[in-house]
Amino acid sequence: MFAAVAQAATVSVGPSDCSSSAVNSAISSASDGDTVLLTCTGTTSWTSTVTIPSSKGITLQVQNGTNGTWNGGHTARTGVNFPLKIVVSSGATAIVIVTNVNKSLVRVSGFDFQNSGTSDPFFKVGGCGNGTANLGAFRIDNNYFDTISAVENVAIWSGQAGGCQGQLWGLIDNNTFHNVYRASDTSYGPYNIQIWNYWHPSGINQCWGCNGWTDNDFAYGSEHEVFIEDNLFEQTADAPGHIRHYISSELGARYVSRYNTFINNFPDSNADLHDAHGLCLVASNGAGARGGEVYHNTIVGTGYDRGTQLRGGSWLVYDNTITSGAGDEIQFDEYRAGDSSMYGQCSSTGNLVLMPPWPVPSGAAWSASAAWKSQAATGGSDYQLPMQIFNTYVWNNRSPGGSVIMPAVDSRGVQSTYIKNGRDYFANADGSEPSGISGYIPYAYPDPLEGHGSDAPVPPTGLTAAVR
Repeated sequence: MFAAVAQAATVSVGPSDCSSSAVNSAISSASDGDTVLLTCTGTTSWTSTVTIPSSKGITLQVQNGTNGTWNGGHTARTGVNFPLKIVVSSGATAIVIVTNVNKSLVRVSGFDFQNSGTSDPFFKVGGCGNGTANLGAFRIDNNYFDTISAVENVAIWSGQAGGCQGQLWGLIDNNTFHNVYRASDTSYGPYNIQIWNYWHPSGINQCWGCNGWTDNDFAYGSEHEVFIEDNLFEQTADAPGHIRHYISSELGARYVSRYNTFINNFPDSNADLHDAHGLCLVASNGAGARGGEVYHNTIVGTGYDRGTQLRGGSWLVYDNTITSGAGDEIQFDEYRAGDSSMYGQCSSTGNLVLMPPWPVPSGAAWSASAAWKSQAATGGSDYQLPMQIFNTYVWNNRSPGGSVIMPAVDSRGVQSTYIKNGRDYFANADGSEPSGISGYIPYAYPDPLEGHGSDAPVPPTGLTAAVR
């Protein structure tokens, strides 16, 4: 049972009952900014979803639960301690978080998760906002996702719940994702971390996620991202199945993946570690991913296809170590300029006829009223396609042996006509930093939310110098 003290900062759950109903009761009694602390040990079954509502931001934490720290090679974690294992039954969603703009940080930390059935999703964050201190609305850290079967494992779906409209920012750090798979479709696999801007305006020209573009607030080095850092993604050779996309975004969403380690030894040729959907192949009548940054990641093992597949938006990809898989280490795509095998991915334009009125992003050449195109011409007359790859910079990505990795453009159709080095993306054969990005300063690492239980302002001692 849980015991709460009036105006206390911590509501304890346990030590004998840490069921989902006991945890939900504790959350109900907690106030904004409180901690709900699980003190049980051993194994507990959750038969229903634990929900953190939009009315409060709390920390939900297992006492003494930690994923430890990285070893010197950033390939394994030491000091791991998970005193409580949560087994989620019958394909249920384990935790639903609904954030809000005027609430404290929501944090979930120290859990060892398993499940039965196939969850859809297993862990969900909805709502919007960037926390009261503009550092992020949520933090998911120091958890172990152990052989989870899911359609989506961790779903960051801004605007999807709670009536809160707009983008959603936060941090996913120091977790281990071990042998995540999809029992209901092992050949396709799950989206491990899926980032969507679910919100859309009302009216005849509904565009899912277009505010990720029309807000015109995208900037490299910004805090307005979903940050994914210091995590271990591992898929062993004997895993039950593969992961389709380790990290994926669409519908105007954006993310930063940095200082993560990917170890994939499951024999596979259809897994992408970093993914971004373009205007085509989105879940509804909506926008492609806006962009983001992928840097200082380590990718080892050969059981995957592409290290990074980007199908639209603006990106920085640099300082990654990538072991070659079955496909290109870094690949750009534009399905509207592909061939007949790709055009079918672009058929769901619905009632979208014109782009919503907006300021065209820096580096883009399309008109503010450019038509939505389901297919490009066989030549290059439709350049520049709205939301295609543009203003993208790639440098100093190398194989473990030190060879420079250059990005590749999908060879099908006329994609190379629409995505060109020196115009739409910039990459030097010697791996040096392109001159056009020389003023870029990455966001502070570690993220200011790492190591902090609230979103209180953090002294700026960890500011990062400009990339050289």
